[in-house]
Amino acid sequence: MLDKVTRDQEFAPLMEDWNAFVDAAWDYKGRQNSTTIGKGGTPRFDLVPVRNDESDTLAAFSGVMLRNMAFKVEEDGRPLLGGVAPVFSVKKPTADDKDTAPFGVLVEPVEAGKMGRAIVAGVTLARIRVENETHGYAAPYAEKKQTGSGPDDPAAPTLKSSLAGSAQILWKAGGTGKKWCVLLLGGGGGGGQEYAGGFKLSLAVDRSDPDNVKRTLTVAAGFARVNGKDYAVSGQEFEVAASGCVMLTCEQEGTPVLSWNGSRTTGSEKKAERLIGRVVKLDEDNFQVIQEQHGDVEVTLYRTCKDDGSGEEGGDGGGQS
Repeated sequence: MLDKVTRDQEFAPLMEDWNAFVDAAWDYKGRQNSTTIGKGGTPRFDLVPVRNDESDTLAAFSGVMLRNMAFKVEEDGRPLLGGVAPVFSVKKPTADDKDTAPFGVLVEPVEAGKMGRAIVAGVTLARIRVENETHGYAAPYAEKKQTGSGPDDPAAPTLKSSLAGSAQILWKAGGTGKKWCVLLLGGGGGGGQEYAGGFKLSLAVDRSDPDNVKRTLTVAAGFARVNGKDYAVSGQEFEVAASGCVMLTCEQEGTPVLSWNGSRTTGSEKKAERLIGRVVKLDEDNFQVIQEQHGDVEVTLYRTCKDDGSGEEGGDGGGQS
């Protein structure tokens, strides 16, 4: 057992006690250092040093985007192999950052141009904007200018709750608005593996004007085969303000066409309709994109024949498969 000594007392520590003290001192020094732990200076890649490249202070427990390496790293991995953790340049999220973009969480306020520390993997406390209590993930959030620092400051959160994201919410305070939560960074998901086929849907949100938020649904180009003939279908963009469906209309002749409809449409005598995906309005601020993962679309339209045995076509029969 380690006991304190007085000023006049002779001090001759046992080897085991002294070594235990040195080990504890090394460990404490390592934990005080944002880049290393322990005696050997082993890099900690869950807690990394960062540089604030914004023009104002970034608040503690706020989300930050890892924009780039702050200092040059050699191609062979140095100085990482020398026991020095990578230093990231960080900034606040912007409207261009996707919900699934990875981010870090600051463990302390960081002034403009100064160095600090951020958690990039594992469990951490964070402040987020809860937009829907059913959300189970956290994602980047761009709003107004961030101000203040520390756990009681009025800074607007740089993270929001989401249906999918790169961080899982393990716990959050009840209600909506600015709330404390516990995040598992690197534990994201919510949508499985990202779809990479044709006609991929992506929803972009422009919040530059808070009174006129614009949502643009982009449908990527794709391929469709109609009655054995291949067509290249151009992508489209649609302004979204409510729930709706993206449909692909295929006719006997001509290139299939993408369209945005308030509800799912059905085929007719001369055309087939294929559902590409849906957008569901959850509330005033939240929209969910649901992708149909069928890749290329294949449609067979057939016509009826005369009943006289001639085999001649008797007009469009409206069949599709």
